[in-house]
Amino acid sequence: MPLVTTLIDDKSPLIAYDSSWLPGNSGDDPFEDQYYLGTFTTNNVTNGKASFTFNGTGFWIYGAKRSNHGTYSVEVDGATYTNNSGSSANNQFMVSLFNTSGLTQGSHTVSLTNTGTNSQYVDIDLIVWESEVGNTSDQLITETVQDTDARFQYEESAWNASPSDANFYSDGTGHVTQTYQASATLTFTGETVTLVGSMGPQHGPYSVKLDSGQASTYNATAYIPLYGVTLYYADNLGGGQHQLVITNLPAASGQELGIDYALVSSVVSSGNSSTTTTSPGVTSTITTSSSLSTGAIVGIIAPAVVAVLAAVAAFFYRSKFKSIEKAYNQLYNVHTTQQHTDVPVAFSTSPESNTPASRMRNAAPSASFGHDLQPSNTGSPGLSSFPISSASEADMRGIAVPSDQSRVIVHVSSLC
Repeated sequence: MPLVTTLIDDKSPLIAYDSSWLPGNSGDDPFEDQYYLGTFTTNNVTNGKASFTFNGTGFWIYGAKRSNHGTYSVEVDGATYTNNSGSSANNQFMVSLFNTSGLTQGSHTVSLTNTGTNSQYVDIDLIVWESEVGNTSDQLITETVQDTDARFQYEESAWNASPSDANFYSDGTGHVTQTYQASATLTFTGETVTLVGSMGPQHGPYSVKLDSGQASTYNATAYIPLYGVTLYYADNLGGGQHQLVITNLPAASGQELGIDYALVSSVVSSGNSSTTTTSPGVTSTITTSSSLSTGAIVGIIAPAVVAVLAAVAAFFYRSKFKSIEKAYNQLYNVHTTQQHTDVPVAFSTSPESNTPASRMRNAAPSASFGHDLQPSNTGSPGLSSFPISSASEADMRGIAVPSDQSRVIVHVSSLC
C-alpha cells in the first residue's frame, strides 16, 4: 500500500516544546547553517522535554552530535528508551538521534527528554514519520486547494482576504483574522489533508477540529514572519466527505491566524496512470507504473524543482530584510509519487519559534556537512538513518530519494 512520508522542521507547531527549549540562531551558533534549512531547537536543561503525536508506523528524529551534547531518553507510547547519547568529539549534523519502525498503523505519541547534566545540550533538527494509506495496489493523487477555493468557507466579517503581506502567500492570496474564535471550514474528499499557513510575532494559538473528533490546539507564534508552514496534517481519513475547522484562539489582543492553502490526497487504483502533481505555481502530469526506476523519478522531480527554484529567486529578491530573505530562500513545494525503500523520506518545513537562543554553542570544527545519512550497523530502535540512494537528489536536497517497488508520496513543502 502507499506509504505517505512526512517531514517537519524543528520549528513546526506540531512539535510541543516545554519552556526550557530555545530556537538556535546564527548569532549564537556559527554552525547553524549546517542544520536542515539552517534551523534547530535546543535544550541544555535536565528534564527538558519535547513531544509530538503522529499517525503511522515509524518515525525518525534528527539532530546534531557535538562535544557539548549529552544523554537523552525517548519515550514511545509509554515505553522508555534510555542511554542515548548525542556526544561527539567531532561535530555531526543531520544524524538520526532515534528512530523506530514496524509500529502498528495508528496514533503514536513520542517524547524526547534531556537527561544530561552540567548544562549539556540536545537539539532537534527535523522529524520524519511514515503512514500506510489505502491498499497495496493504490496510488495517491494530491491536489492544491487555494484559500480562495469555494471549498474554504469563512465568516466573512471576521477574515481579511487581502492581507498586507499577501505577496508572501501562495498565488498571492491569503486569509487572515485577528478575531477571537473566528473560524474557517474546509470541506473536502480525500485520504490525507495538509493545512498550510503562516506564523510570526503577531500570530498566536489556534485549534483544528477534523470531522467529529476532538479539537487540537497549536501555537503559531514565531520570532520572525514565516510562510508556507504546515499548520495541520492528518491521514487515513477513509472515503467520503470530511470537514476541517480551524479557529483563531489569540492569547493576546491583536494575535492573528493566517491561512494559505490546503493539500488533499485521494486514493486511486494503481497500474499505468497519469498523476497530476500540484504545487504553488507548478503543475505537472506524471505517468507512473510499478516499474518506474529511481532515475526516472529523479528526472521527473528535477524539472519541477527547477521551476519552483526559479520562482524562489524572484521571491528572494523581493524580500526587504536580510533575515527574512534568508528564511525564504528555500521556497518550493513539490508533490509526486515515488518509489520506496525500507526507510522513507519526504520534505515539509515549518517555522521558527518565538524566543531567541541565549547561549553560545560549541564552535569546534565540523566533521560533516548535512549529509551524515549512512545507515548504522545496529538493529536497535533509534540508531539508523536514511540511506543515500540517488546522488542527484541527495545533492539537491541533502536527503536521499528512496527506491524499490512500493509506492510513496513525497511531500516537499519548504519555506522557513
